[in-house]
Amino acid sequence: MEVNVNRESSCGGHQGDGGKVWQEAFSQAQKTASLTWQLMFRQRDGQVSSMSVTEAQRWGYSLTTTAQRVVLRSPYKQPHAEITMVDGVSVKVVQASLFFKQKLVMVMIDMSMGCTVNTGSFDGNRLLWDIPRVLTPLVREGARFESRSVSLGVESMLLDEPTMTSRGFNIVQQGGMIQISVPFGAKGGYRKVSSPPSKFQTGTRY
Repeated sequence: MEVNVNRESSCGGHQGDGGKVWQEAFSQAQKTASLTWQLMFRQRDGQVSSMSVTEAQRWGYSLTTTAQRVVLRSPYKQPHAEITMVDGVSVKVVQASLFFKQKLVMVMIDMSMGCTVNTGSFDGNRLLWDIPRVLTPLVREGARFESRSVSLGVESMLLDEPTMTSRGFNIVQQGGMIQISVPFGAKGGYRKVSSPPSKFQTGTRY
């Protein structure tokens, strides 16, 4: 998973039950904040843990910064991740914040990220995935959400409209859901064959 955040962004406070957890996390960050950046991970049960960027890297996280943006990447199956349901779809969420002291002010940037983990379906001709338009664990209650664009990428490469059309890929928004449709045998895909238990799995490109 990956989240890309403007460095001028900050946690403006949350409402509802999520606001209580955020306030507790903010209070702890105030006690431990230093001039060195730290990552804090929040759980739905109220547990909060913080660590240095170096320690986070040992867990497999990657933090990249530029003058304008901060990018946090998380490997799959991290212990800080939780599964939640959004509109009937399973979503894996890592609720994280980056914080540090800047002069007399503590800066706290929300770096939460999420991705769907549903298996999708196959109608005999096309592979189908339903994805919630808004991943509510990442959007605080009462916030206004504006979707500027929806794009599709394959093998870490963003596809433009002509390429998507030529490969037969479709993205359709239906209410609060976005459905991705990919024809079987499309370029960039592969067929996964499951072996018996204790055996390895193979992947064959089609």
